[in-house]
Amino acid sequence: MIRVNYTQEGNPISDWEVNKFVSELIKFNKKHEMKNMINISTENVVHAFRFAVVNKDIALDDITFYHDGEKLNLTKYGTCDPWPKDYLCFQDNLMRAMVKAQCKIRKEENK
Repeated sequence: MIRVNYTQEGNPISDWEVNKFVSELIKFNKKHEMKNMINISTENVVHAFRFAVVNKDIALDDITFYHDGEKLNLTKYGTCDPWPKDYLCFQDNLMRAMVKAQCKIRKEENK
């Protein structure tokens, strides 16, 4: 069982290493039962594990997500039900702000 805790105090993983990190943990978990929780502060690691669930690289029963130590209900679609407030929101908030700024620029250009 892989237990992934997304927390501010977690270990950062470089975006360049995310896929390798996740695939190696999945391979290791298939050979050995993992007992420790992995504390992560990198959103992309959680997203990569979510994709691994959807892609059936790891069984839903073999992974559990936590947010600051609180267990989440992960679905076969790679989502949490319910989705916790402020969970994995940095990229979404940044992209939302970028699109808003782009719309403002376009609106000013079309005056």
